[in-house]
Amino acid sequence: VSLGVFLLAPLICRWLFDDLSVSGRAESIRLLRILSIQVLLTSGISWSQAVYHARHRFILPALAGVMGVAVSLAMVLWRGHEDIAVFAWAINVGSSVSLAIHLVPMLRHFRRPHADAGSLLRMAAGLWPLMTGAALIRVDPIVDRVLADDLEGSGAIAAVHYSQRIMGALLALGTSSLSLIVFPQLSQHWAQGGTAGLARHFAVALRRLILLVTPIAIGFSVFAEQIVRDLLQRGEFTADDARLVAWLVVALMGMFVGASIGGLLARGFYVLGDTRTPTWVGLVTMLLGVGLKFLLFPWLGLWAIPLGSSFYFLLSTVVMGILLGRRIGYSAYRGCWEALFWATLSSLAACGCSLLVYATKLGGTLVAGPVGAVVYFACLWKCGAEDARQLLRELKSKFFSGA
Repeated sequence: VSLGVFLLAPLICRWLFDDLSVSGRAESIRLLRILSIQVLLTSGISWSQAVYHARHRFILPALAGVMGVAVSLAMVLWRGHEDIAVFAWAINVGSSVSLAIHLVPMLRHFRRPHADAGSLLRMAAGLWPLMTGAALIRVDPIVDRVLADDLEGSGAIAAVHYSQRIMGALLALGTSSLSLIVFPQLSQHWAQGGTAGLARHFAVALRRLILLVTPIAIGFSVFAEQIVRDLLQRGEFTADDARLVAWLVVALMGMFVGASIGGLLARGFYVLGDTRTPTWVGLVTMLLGVGLKFLLFPWLGLWAIPLGSSFYFLLSTVVMGILLGRRIGYSAYRGCWEALFWATLSSLAACGCSLLVYATKLGGTLVAGPVGAVVYFACLWKCGAEDARQLLRELKSKFFSGA
């Protein structure tokens, strides 16, 4: 695939960016060819991360990601003023460093590969729906760009890009990692206890996910303008830009909730060996969401983009939740409403304390965020939320016992 992207770069850029000038298209082709190796590098990183996660080892993959980004950033700061291609090469170098950190400890375990035809066919049967879905889901950002491009002079493309990047960061930092961590545990409980064991542990994982999703969704929605202003408002990024991006992120919050819970639901299907159901659900709901964006765009303009995305992520989550409940039993959702109730109350209390920080100008988001997090978990502890207490005990044991 990397080689195909490299060779077909002129055709791809001509198809996607037919409105570019000759020089602009040539530059796009050059950058795409430089970045074509990312397919190979990120595939290797994803594979090696899966190996570590399956063995409940999470520190090295996290460290590798941080080191890769740090190397890329250092290279950009060093040579980024010379040529935009430096940014592309920096991404490649950073990914190479990350992959090397993953692979070096594995080298002594490599053996000559061997697999029987039956194993390869079973792997391919599970893999092709994921690859197809991953490829087709990339259509959605292209649709967003096409729609935003119709709003000339408004900075719509940049605003949508910023809001989507912020949403991606929220997902990566907050909830996607939890879904990765619980996946091998869900597989273990399925192997040991069958459907009952899987449903029981899935309920625990989902309640803990709710405890993480709820304060992020409520807190960011309440203080979106302040957070975006503190993160981005400088230079030509004005207060009006910060306000627009902030409300776009709020409109995308359905995507955050849906993608977070939907990611865990999808892994429930993966444990059962079913990769087709979440893929088809995701594709059908995405097509509905894309249709909704085009339908609402004449009336809502830019806001049709985040609202359409939120719609199909939430719809996908609801449909997958129903289908998974039928497969393993609705006991997999035991205690979720109670967890949501206490998480909401605690989030509102945390928002009240964060509001005092913002009002008194004691440090902005860098202070308000930690203060809100401490108040949130303190309220959960005081309310007797056992899942929160157990989660805090596990964190304490890992960080203070040397585990």
